[in-house]
Amino acid sequence: MLDDPLVPPVATVPLDERPVLPASVVVVGDSIARSATGLITSSNSLHGIEIMAYDALESRRMAEWGGSDLPSGVAAIDDKVDIGAEHELWIVALGTNDVGAGTSQEAIQDDIDEVLAGIPDDAAVFWIDTWVRDLDDRANMFNLLVRATLADRPNSWVLDWHTLAETEGLISDDGVHLTARGQLEYARMIGRALRDTFTRSQA
Repeated sequence: MLDDPLVPPVATVPLDERPVLPASVVVVGDSIARSATGLITSSNSLHGIEIMAYDALESRRMAEWGGSDLPSGVAAIDDKVDIGAEHELWIVALGTNDVGAGTSQEAIQDDIDEVLAGIPDDAAVFWIDTWVRDLDDRANMFNLLVRATLADRPNSWVLDWHTLAETEGLISDDGVHLTARGQLEYARMIGRALRDTFTRSQA
């Protein structure tokens, strides 16, 4: 058994300013989100949120395709939007592979903009930031760009995985992927964000 859940610094939306808890969510991510699929799905379900789609693939980048068999995050978002379902919350877990690929700051900004452009304007967004042990400067650059971009988008928040990932025991020896405990804390982070961002009913 773990001790009390880890609590990284997360901005809490004041009670009188919180939007209503979304009824449905779609997750688009890379191998990090893929490894915690079951736990993230359970975390959302516990809050009464329906998982409309969960699309997470190894080596996925934001906008660049990894050959014909590895659609980008943008392509996955377009696919979900084309289905026509109303996804009220989008959880985006992308960027780690772009950090690792050495993508320029300008290209990263363009790709962040492209990801967000594909998500309906009235949908809420959680974007989970990045942590790569051997590329901390680049990860921080990416995280700052995401925060600055989401600051201009209503009902959009960055989840601070970067701070939490520094806790011993959450990251595997490769410096990127999650241990079993890391998967649990990653899902708990999302659960706390749901709790601290939304209200279950109109005031």
